[in-house]
Amino acid sequence: MRKTVLLINTPSTRGNRDLGAAIASMPPLGQMYIASYLKKNGYQVEIWDFAVLRLTQDEFLSRIQKLDPMVIGISSFYESWTTMKNLCEIVKIKFPEIYIAIGGNGATFSYEEILKETRVDYVMLGEGEKSFLSICEYLQNERQDLDDVAGLAYWDGDKVHVTKASRIDNLDELPFPDRHLIDINKYTYPFTICTTRGCVGQCRFCSSKAFYGKKIIFRSVENIIEEIKLLMKDFFINQFFIIDDSFTINKMRALYFCEELNKLEREFIWFCEARADTADKELLTALRNAGCFKIQFGMESGNNEILKSIGKQTTVEQIEQAVKIASKLGMEINLSFIVGHADDTVETINETFDFAYKMRNLYGANVLCSINTPYPGTYNFEHTEELGIKILTKKWDYYSMNSCIIDTKNLDHMKINKMFYEFHSKGK
Repeated sequence: MRKTVLLINTPSTRGNRDLGAAIASMPPLGQMYIASYLKKNGYQVEIWDFAVLRLTQDEFLSRIQKLDPMVIGISSFYESWTTMKNLCEIVKIKFPEIYIAIGGNGATFSYEEILKETRVDYVMLGEGEKSFLSICEYLQNERQDLDDVAGLAYWDGDKVHVTKASRIDNLDELPFPDRHLIDINKYTYPFTICTTRGCVGQCRFCSSKAFYGKKIIFRSVENIIEEIKLLMKDFFINQFFIIDDSFTINKMRALYFCEELNKLEREFIWFCEARADTADKELLTALRNAGCFKIQFGMESGNNEILKSIGKQTTVEQIEQAVKIASKLGMEINLSFIVGHADDTVETINETFDFAYKMRNLYGANVLCSINTPYPGTYNFEHTEELGIKILTKKWDYYSMNSCIIDTKNLDHMKINKMFYEFHSKGK
């Protein structure tokens, strides 16, 4: 059987796709990791990223016929759910002999729904590198039994069979993501780097802990620097974006990274995300001196009681202190926050808006607002009754964080939407 694999990244349906791609597009890093892992094991791989690639249906089918892949892997995002299902249907109607595997966040938490609503062959749970390779080996008759493949769901007769997902314990063993498989010129942030998988946070609106488990796994600083050296060699880069949920969670590691980056004979400009409670003057100064010109903090709320109730484990005072230090160092600052938390009221949301305006006016922070959306895998989704949240729809395409799909015990969806849009429509 042919050893060709096609990986497809489904586009987000949030807002204007062309505008989104122009403003803040990034390559599908997870699929690039899978591609590199498959190539290392003898497979030919292509990546089609429909977030930036435009094809008609006829062009799409013609290209598949020419490539003739053994298996197609498709990403699963809740906000592009219908697109994912339609792709499966189109492929299976025209090419029923091609196997389809779905992976990603939506696959991990809604695998049974995917199997029941599409003609997909396999659904991968959790990290995809090893399970995707195992599927390919099975199809090549190099593996006898799917039951020993970690993190897999598939039909076994008339029942859905599921194997337990496992973690990749040594990220340094993974080959670097293959950026030659994409057109880097199509992205506003073409060079993204992931240095950890997992998060120690307890945020109730986030599914990272459910996806990865309780343990955070770090790449070594030496391995990260080797990836940057390769990017320098292949693409002559001096800019990159570290996409970890919180790059600064381990202060000594972050400081060591800055030291090693400064040893390279190039001045870099880079961007990362950080937790406010880890961002002290020593660390932020080291980041800035190593070329970190932009940093993002998850503010989430301007009310300490709300921050406590959502498991954020930071305070308004810590957030302002981190922003103040970063501002004095000349860093660009993004502050992201959410409205419509389970315990939010009109008063707490207005406090959040006032705090956001303060951060913008005093320190020049760019404030980014979204709406609490209880995605599967989050505490909010699993404990709606306890939290007093009423989910108004299970049509996943509506889960976009810019349109409210819940009522809370204090606010209905119309009020949350109104306050969200008022914030975006007025300056202060």
